[in-house]
Amino acid sequence: MSDKNQAQRFEEAAREAGADESGATFERVFKAIVPPKPRPQQATKKVSARRKRGPSDA
Repeated sequence: MSDKNQAQRFEEAAREAGADESGATFERVFKAIVPPKPRPQQATKKVSARRKRGPSDA
């Protein structure tokens, strides 16, 4: 059995299984099965509840 024959059989089996070289089918199926990772929340600037009084607030 030669490597060329084995490679041809592998390619034929992949085509029959609906595989493609672009990976588009894999990506589509993967996204349908695996939920997306949650995005990390960005740090928000903490604002103090108490406001400093300035000269105009007198």
